[in-house]
Amino acid sequence: GTVGQLCRDRALANGLILRATYDAMLLSPPLIISRAQVDELFEKTWKALNETAAELGR
Repeated sequence: GTVGQLCRDRALANGLILRATYDAMLLSPPLIISRAQVDELFEKTWKALNETAAELGR
């Protein structure tokens, strides 16, 4: 849906590739990932979600 596409666009703007399926976000991290990369992944994901919520006025 529209919200999923908006969140995907915000994630891409922050250097994170997320896939939107309707209004659900799908994340596919690599099989080998460091703790620092996991932290970065979640930091960017939360940023995209918060930016999406702000854009929707929530």
